[in-house]
Amino acid sequence: MNKTTWNPNVKVRLIGEGLFNLLFWMYFPFLTVYFGKGLGLQTAGVIMALPPLISIVGSLTGGSFADTLGRRPVMLIGTFLQMTMFILFAVSSSPWINYVAFIGINIGAAFYRPASSAMIADTVPKDELRQVYATFMTVNNIGAVLGPIIGAVFFFQHRQLLL
Repeated sequence: MNKTTWNPNVKVRLIGEGLFNLLFWMYFPFLTVYFGKGLGLQTAGVIMALPPLISIVGSLTGGSFADTLGRRPVMLIGTFLQMTMFILFAVSSSPWINYVAFIGINIGAAFYRPASSAMIADTVPKDELRQVYATFMTVNNIGAVLGPIIGAVFFFQHRQLLL
């Protein structure tokens, strides 16, 4: 399949999801260390157990909302929530506010993902789904590899400027 024939929404989402994923992975691997320094190791260990649980509930809720409200509104809610929380990360120097932003990013991503997958399934012909999903996974994996490399250089010295 030729990528130039893809639906424009799919192309835009591919770039946007790649950037969000890159930003997320610039932060995620270092947050436990950051929260450990700012809040104490025991507190950091306890609070970092919560985001995966929130993501599970958020994905179920996001999928339900996507079926009820439609894909686009739920994707926009998830995207704007993530964007707002990344901005909060950039301007905050408080570990607790940063934790709230981290939870917000997880909720936004959890809302976005089911609607995103459903939107791809709705707009891409069945015989091309495998390649489109593979391309999305490749872009996400590139972000998961490059993000920690960039984050390792900038996170602790220039965390707020990184965003």
